[in-house]
Amino acid sequence: MTIPCKGSLMVELSETEFEIYDVQFNPTELSFDKQAQLAEIAIPGLDAPLQQFVRGNAEKLTLELFCDTTEHGIGIGAKSVTAQTDKFYQLVKILPERHAPPVVTFLWNQHFPGDSLGEAWGNQRRNTFTGVAESVRQRFTMFSTEGIPLRATVTLVLREYR
Repeated sequence: MTIPCKGSLMVELSETEFEIYDVQFNPTELSFDKQAQLAEIAIPGLDAPLQQFVRGNAEKLTLELFCDTTEHGIGIGAKSVTAQTDKFYQLVKILPERHAPPVVTFLWNQHFPGDSLGEAWGNQRRNTFTGVAESVRQRFTMFSTEGIPLRATVTLVLREYR
């Protein structure tokens, strides 16, 4: 059984306007990807090139959100799950007044991955993840007899934003 989630997405619609999208259930996993860009310097006579740090790349957070409306019934007159999934899908759409997708902050709890980084890591400690939606994927997995989608999994990839 999936435990109801305390997490949510805070969507920045403008400099002064925000909207909160509560996630219906706990994601089964959160995946973080952080890479560094290195330059290889070839030195004749060495069996491997030297590595030089160039810069860090933006971190990515990938999460799967489960959406379900079967508690409202699965027969005639069932409620579509698309009211939930469409709000996540629109995160890759451009806001007209910003000419860019919205900035999104994924909020969890005080034990968010990265919250215990020591003082040496400076401003990299965190209890949220702020980014821009790089991609979103909707997968509908259950339908009513009328063809109304009732269950879906939304895969959301957020790219770090500063």
